[in-house]
Amino acid sequence: MIIFGFGRKTRKDHGAAFYNDCPNCKNRTFFHYISIRVWFTLFFIPVIPYKNLHAYVCRVCSWGFPIKSQAERLEAMRRVEVTKQWAGKQLTDEQYREALVTAAAAPQTEPRMAPQQIAGPAPAGSDPPPPSDAPPPPIG
Repeated sequence: MIIFGFGRKTRKDHGAAFYNDCPNCKNRTFFHYISIRVWFTLFFIPVIPYKNLHAYVCRVCSWGFPIKSQAERLEAMRRVEVTKQWAGKQLTDEQYREALVTAAAAPQTEPRMAPQQIAGPAPAGSDPPPPSDAPPPPIG
């Protein structure tokens, strides 16, 4: 008897990509870039991944929106790296805001958040911790 199945999922959180208001729960929070792999299993052991999904996900309510193209995935990774640099105090608030706007202004094939919708640096006590006591006002 061989037992096989479909649908086992593994999720990888790449980190915080940007800080914004969630359209679903209305909280201002970091959206994380995540990737999900769906596996074919043999005897309950994941053997072959057959689907890869990518999305930005709200940390409060887990609502998200898909990242479909390779260009958007590269942009998401750039946003994660910029946010890590900002959290590590390698970038000023102004440099961080400018880097997010630059990433959002890249050519796109799918509709997504416009640059002016990105709120910029998070307030104190957020995840990841901000580099200064008082963040600059949101973009836009």
